[in-house]
Amino acid sequence: MLAAGADADTLVRAAAANQKAWLARVAEAAGGVVHREPGVTWMASPAGAVLAFPRMSRDRLDALLPRFLETAEATPEASCWSLLPTRPRELDERLRAAGFREGWQAQWMAVTIDAAPAVREPAGVRIAVDPQEWSPTDLPWDGAGIAAVRKRVAASRPRRVWHIASWEQDAPVGHATVSVTTGRLGVAGIYDMGVVARARRRGIGAALTAGALEIGRQAGCSVATLNATPEGELLYRQLAFRPVGVAQTWWR
Repeated sequence: MLAAGADADTLVRAAAANQKAWLARVAEAAGGVVHREPGVTWMASPAGAVLAFPRMSRDRLDALLPRFLETAEATPEASCWSLLPTRPRELDERLRAAGFREGWQAQWMAVTIDAAPAVREPAGVRIAVDPQEWSPTDLPWDGAGIAAVRKRVAASRPRRVWHIASWEQDAPVGHATVSVTTGRLGVAGIYDMGVVARARRRGIGAALTAGALEIGRQAGCSVATLNATPEGELLYRQLAFRPVGVAQTWWR
């Protein structure tokens, strides 16, 4: 696993590696195909097609894009994620010519798990890892299709992926997913955090995040990463996360 004390550049690369692994795990669970080639991972499934963090020459990109786009035609959407600066530098130009538009930037944050403050569960709320009990909800990042794929991911990688949820009077009010990667850049990635609107600003998101960090700790991780929205950045700062960098997305 990645050791505590890594610099921002290493943390960004670790976050990108975890994001790439998560995208691949989702694609496989959705019944798709993942292609791992030198300098790029790309995939296509009913969940979408993704060109993940290319680091290659312009000529190799020009050879790959037609293959990727042909595969992407059968999916609901296509996207590309890239570290900045892009490699090749012509990536934006090539994607725009292929019909992509520039999307949002991933605002990556990281925390040393042992440095995160303790968080109590709000009164009447329990936090549990309970994928087998979960039924699709109208929570953010949920629904029948998403829940089915997530359940398959967690079942196929029981020591790498966990779905964690918050419950109030036996009703789910929030959830998140933890996806662990190993190796020299191994971290616990936190994804798809969502709390029902009526239960926000009560500490449930903080408790869920603390629960996710504990899962990462038990899996042997020293560091956790996530992609924060502007609205969520303040919450994560309060839990000792710090910004470490950004990545660019494009969508078609």
